[in-house]
Amino acid sequence: MVISRITANNVIYNFTHMSVPKIQKVVILGHTGFIGKNLYQWLEAGNFEVVGASSKVCNLLDYDSVKKFVSIIPDDIHVIFCSVINKHDLDSVNALHNNIAMVDNFIRAISRKTLISFIYLSSVDVYGKAPALPINEKTLLNPSGYYGIGKVCCELLLKKQKKALQCPISVLRLPGVYGYNDNGKSIVSHFFKRICDRKIIKINGNGTILRDYVYVNDICRIVEKLIDKPINVTLNLATGKSLTLKQVIYTIEQLTGISANLSYEYIQKENNSAGDLFFDTQILKDLYPNIRFNSLKQGCSKLCSTGC
Repeated sequence: MVISRITANNVIYNFTHMSVPKIQKVVILGHTGFIGKNLYQWLEAGNFEVVGASSKVCNLLDYDSVKKFVSIIPDDIHVIFCSVINKHDLDSVNALHNNIAMVDNFIRAISRKTLISFIYLSSVDVYGKAPALPINEKTLLNPSGYYGIGKVCCELLLKKQKKALQCPISVLRLPGVYGYNDNGKSIVSHFFKRICDRKIIKINGNGTILRDYVYVNDICRIVEKLIDKPINVTLNLATGKSLTLKQVIYTIEQLTGISANLSYEYIQKENNSAGDLFFDTQILKDLYPNIRFNSLKQGCSKLCSTGC
């Protein structure tokens, strides 16, 4: 066994080189965010060597910083690209440009390395506010916000640079992902916290809009399978069982024993009317027929186990 010690910005990484069994090496860009952190913990608990690259170690907006980081990581690695300026934080033209620049900088810097796979976390925002239903991977891309436009651009950029990366590229379009430690940014966790804190939940409309909610560990399981067997694919990583906001709230009420305090509002937002989202997940089922997603009740039970 040989251990390589590499340093970037005063941070030391260890990569173990072993002949048998072969240990998969994974770099997660954006490992301090909600999904990135869960992926890091999940893979680290398995038979993987995982390096997390935050902006302090690899500033994706600075090509020289990216180039320096890439220079000290080994060949034959898997890359998971989680880094993003989230729409909850900022949905602007500047954020759009920066999200594209981060992907572009990394592709240019990594092109001389040998990658085993590249996994990019995209979003169902690429379909826009009112797509034709049910949504599948061939549904027209029609983003309405800067965040969604940025995701489309990054997907196209990866497709254009496929020869430069020279490895299978998996694009995962994510709907509403929730789980412990998402800081209340998901609808599910936000409702859960408001109900536990006995605070008012404001709902625009009558609460019957349909959305698909995925527990974060299910994302981790799919990513692990893509690392084990890399493929070129674009997937809507959804459960295929959309629920209304009322159903989400009712599930949390049943698990916590606390009645929600609801306030209904009817605010018309110009050019921003959100329609239902319902997914045809046949491609995902064909690829992974034995995968079973956590139901909302199962996922919320895990949230509930942390206490109100």
